[in-house]
Amino acid sequence: MDVLSDPQRFVIRRASHRMHRITADAAPERLRPTTLAAAGITEADLQGWIIADPGIIDDELLIITAEYGGFEGLRDRLDLLALDPSGTVVLIELKRDRADATTDLQALKYASYCATLTARDLQEQYQRFWGDRGETPLSIAAVRDVFEEHLTGVETAVDDEGDWLQFPIDDRPRVLLVAGSFGTEVTSPVLWLQQEFGIDLRCIRVDTYTLDAEAIALETRQILPVPEAAEYQTRRTRKEQAQAGSRRPPAIGVLLERGVITAGDTVTFDTDRLPAAAVEDADPAIFTATVTGETGQSALEGHDGERHSVTGAAHRVFELVAPQEQPSSLNGYKYWMLDGQTLSALRNADR
Repeated sequence: MDVLSDPQRFVIRRASHRMHRITADAAPERLRPTTLAAAGITEADLQGWIIADPGIIDDELLIITAEYGGFEGLRDRLDLLALDPSGTVVLIELKRDRADATTDLQALKYASYCATLTARDLQEQYQRFWGDRGETPLSIAAVRDVFEEHLTGVETAVDDEGDWLQFPIDDRPRVLLVAGSFGTEVTSPVLWLQQEFGIDLRCIRVDTYTLDAEAIALETRQILPVPEAAEYQTRRTRKEQAQAGSRRPPAIGVLLERGVITAGDTVTFDTDRLPAAAVEDADPAIFTATVTGETGQSALEGHDGERHSVTGAAHRVFELVAPQEQPSSLNGYKYWMLDGQTLSALRNADR
């Protein structure tokens, strides 16, 4: 930020955002800003890129479907429907150019429609969308595995028919507005909805730069709320949900309640999921943990006396033994075993 002063006043002027290309043996080259429209990019292009790599806008999204139109009696279609690891449905509305004055209202309308989606609805939509894009249809078991690996923030279980995965869904969807620019006709109501009603509504701006005649560079930045405020709101929401007891009983609690496992039991990590060389070089005690009889963040006690959730304990093993192999998301119940069976299999069998 440049600050210029004179005897009468201070003038604060924000420096414009700049990007440069740095190559060996060459002076920094400033990239020329452009727009998606000027670069010949369509909303369909942007949508396709996010489907291929959701990390363009959020590192923790599972894309469920595109052009979702499951709104009874309505022709409206949502650009992208996604799910985050905590079981929150995420609605993504795309605008190639400037977000118009109705963008936020449209997104809230979609949020109200999607608030009634069930776990099975999401899995069926995923199966249909990704099955159509692949060479062969997706089986229910394949869909179930994808969701179970993704949902690291909630407990999951197979339904009574042994088909679809059950998991709790936050009844307040999260909304991502993605556009080339935002005016105050959008940002003002977004801020008001965030602050007054706690609605998780975020604005992500897509900045476009010309690299050369054949390529462009995209930069996506969350401009509302600022990332620090968004992180705080996420922590606060999770705390409120925990205090309200709105989630299903954790799987470890169900296993304890039914006597499948008991306090003091020793569980072992499935070392087949790790590189053999890393296992050989590690202290064998790392691969064992003790069931504490508690749930949540103190479910398992490791060899070092530290307590973690079931999934947290699995992450800890990776950190100690093979950090470079650690999955970005995992379900600890599929890694810890008792008497040769994973806790996930024990939970699903004991129904």
